[in-house]
Amino acid sequence: MKRLLPEKADESRDFALYMRDTKISELSESDWIEVKKTPSNRHRILMTFHSVLIVDDEPGIRDTLSGVLEDEGFAVETAASGEACLKLVGERSFACILLDIWLGKGIDGLETLKRLRNEGNDSAVVMISGHGNIETAVKSTKLGAFDFIEK
Repeated sequence: MKRLLPEKADESRDFALYMRDTKISELSESDWIEVKKTPSNRHRILMTFHSVLIVDDEPGIRDTLSGVLEDEGFAVETAASGEACLKLVGERSFACILLDIWLGKGIDGLETLKRLRNEGNDSAVVMISGHGNIETAVKSTKLGAFDFIEK
């Protein structure tokens, strides 16, 4: 399993955020993350690579995860519903989406994941749940989730 949090940012390291490993030397301007060259002609990965969307109906979970990830240098946005998630991903892209299975009112996490994939969104989606079971984990991975973790 890949690390959710990177080690301290360093332009010469490989990074993995629940997605494929990418060496900085392999990146180009056309890659799926924003890349710019520094005056020393080395690539610099901008915060768009470290963008995480947390989708959970519980404010305490959103705030806690957001605080931890921001302390580690991630740009974090939050949404309280599947509908709000879909709206945000329509406006910008995220490297990773932490998506709760049970979202209270509105569409649930599995339906949100299904719509994300149907719309062609290829963010690494990690399903999170406090009430998970094997059946739900299998269903979410079949729908295109990268991983499933319990709260």
